[in-house]
Amino acid sequence: MGVSEPHSLIVSNLLVALHQHLRGGPCRVFASELKVRVADNFYYPDLFVTCDPADDHLYFKIHPRLIIEVLSPSTEARDRLEKHVAYQSLESLEEYALVRQDKPEVQVNRRIAEGWDLESYAADDRIEFRSVGLSLPIETVFENVWRSQPV
Repeated sequence: MGVSEPHSLIVSNLLVALHQHLRGGPCRVFASELKVRVADNFYYPDLFVTCDPADDHLYFKIHPRLIIEVLSPSTEARDRLEKHVAYQSLESLEEYALVRQDKPEVQVNRRIAEGWDLESYAADDRIEFRSVGLSLPIETVFENVWRSQPV
């Protein structure tokens, strides 16, 4: 079936914000066309950022710092369970974010000394992607997603 219009717009909004923020530095942002290798498995996250210069494979990366998935009804269970466990096994990963497409809500799973911490963001919040030093209004993520219902 493919992705929905809201899904595509959310990915585009985040891609633009991350690209502009990371420009000129060592980090790079990639969209779902590029894979992340986790052990013997490959995943296509909606977005991810790598900052490791050794992450030089042409068709996949192995050291993501930030991974973002936009939840869809058909993928939400896999994103919340299988991918969540797999991604957290990556030593380089500092944050794993899940973005709803039906309402302004973002959950960021953040690596802390004791394991992982969950921070949720909703309407009027500023989302903190600490792994890459980016703070942005949640409205930026959902810009033009619901034309008749501003966030």
